[in-house]
Amino acid sequence: MGIIEKLVKQSGNPSGILGRIMVKIMNHIDSGLNKWLLEKINSPDGYALDIGCGGGETIFSLLKNNKLEHVVGIDRSIDSVNVAKRKNSFLINDGKAYIIQGSVMKLPFLENHFDIILAVRSHYFWDDFEKAFSEIYRTLKQDGKIFIFSEKYKIQYHMKKYRTDETMTCFLQRIGFKNIVIENKDTVQCITAYK
Repeated sequence: MGIIEKLVKQSGNPSGILGRIMVKIMNHIDSGLNKWLLEKINSPDGYALDIGCGGGETIFSLLKNNKLEHVVGIDRSIDSVNVAKRKNSFLINDGKAYIIQGSVMKLPFLENHFDIILAVRSHYFWDDFEKAFSEIYRTLKQDGKIFIFSEKYKIQYHMKKYRTDETMTCFLQRIGFKNIVIENKDTVQCITAYK
């Protein structure tokens, strides 16, 4: 396996020393994309889930800027979870953040649980898109909203089946989402939709 393949694998499921380095790099990179996310999300009494929370930069930004009341972070990488917990330790102690290891394929939450569910640079790593978005739909409250942020080139690289705005829109409609908007801004994309 070449270095590029190793780095791509580490981006999707960081582990070991290289994984911890990748998480720190992703935290730094996420800080730029989070500026757009902060413009989009403003629900000070909202309860949110951050899927693929990585090193916790998004959780930190949302709570620090009073954009949400409470954020749960979930990531399949225990190394990412540990970095995210350290970064957000004071927010966890204040009861504003909760971070766990787990999978989008089987979210450990009740139906109609979250006001907002978001994913920043993670959805293209999900193994089973249908199952993942069905779980998101299940745990989102009625009229709740999803936000999916990513670089466009990563969508083109990782997502052969849903790489166009049209195929993604049709897919989300089939799951049950409505009022779907896909915005492309420079090199990044934001998908928003309602349950």
